[in-house]
Amino acid sequence: MVDLPSERLDTARGVLHTAPDGDFDFRRWAPPEDLAPYVSWIWMVRWDRGDRPPYLQSVLPHPAANFVVEDRTSGLWGPQKTRFDRSLAGTGRAIGIRFKPGGIAPFTDGPVSSIVDVMAPAPQAWTLAGERVAATEDSAQAVGLLLDAIELPAELDPNIAVVADAVALLERDRSFTRASHLAEHLNVSVRTLHRLFADYVGLGPAWVIRRYRLHEATSRASGTVDWAALAAELDYADQAHLVRDFTAMVGMSPAKYALRAPER
Repeated sequence: MVDLPSERLDTARGVLHTAPDGDFDFRRWAPPEDLAPYVSWIWMVRWDRGDRPPYLQSVLPHPAANFVVEDRTSGLWGPQKTRFDRSLAGTGRAIGIRFKPGGIAPFTDGPVSSIVDVMAPAPQAWTLAGERVAATEDSAQAVGLLLDAIELPAELDPNIAVVADAVALLERDRSFTRASHLAEHLNVSVRTLHRLFADYVGLGPAWVIRRYRLHEATSRASGTVDWAALAAELDYADQAHLVRDFTAMVGMSPAKYALRAPER
């Protein structure tokens, strides 16, 4: 097992606040080189709420699958369209592998679109590794067990890199506001682009664009943000469109969310 350094994160894009009191520790590890085409990182969350009330942690997920071990259970979660809510009570730990967009494709039967919003069957080796991960408190050992359970495909499917790079482009470049823009950039038809995303990402390019717009909006929320200007920057039709989209996915209006946001 390669010795992988961990990175402690105070915030992460898509995480809608973290517990304001008690012990909350979020770490991640970069994958070894041979797994880098498939895996974004390995992550771990520990919490200790003590005798405080449970805290509802919400996340706007990235367009990616995760294999997660929590308590004595494990499962492969396909990409999720909706907000993920988890009540954190007492003490606990969750550790998992976040796959790159497209990176889960070699390990599933059928297109990735078939596992959206569901817990899918995981390879048996992963499930067995999950049982051993649940039994150890050693973080480095847990990471090693998860990584060692992944059997690499005989050959790397070149479409995995294509879709991973395409999703990364949508995440960082706000000028791509339509699926047709991305198709033109990749020199493929819109139909081909949609098929690639269905087979490898599971979610369409328009959905990915929308999700990253909301990630940007939540990351910039504050009491001083000009929501009308931000709506225009993110290519919403108007501020009301941004407010509706934000409220539907985050669970509260931008103004209310900004009141809970830390000073930046």
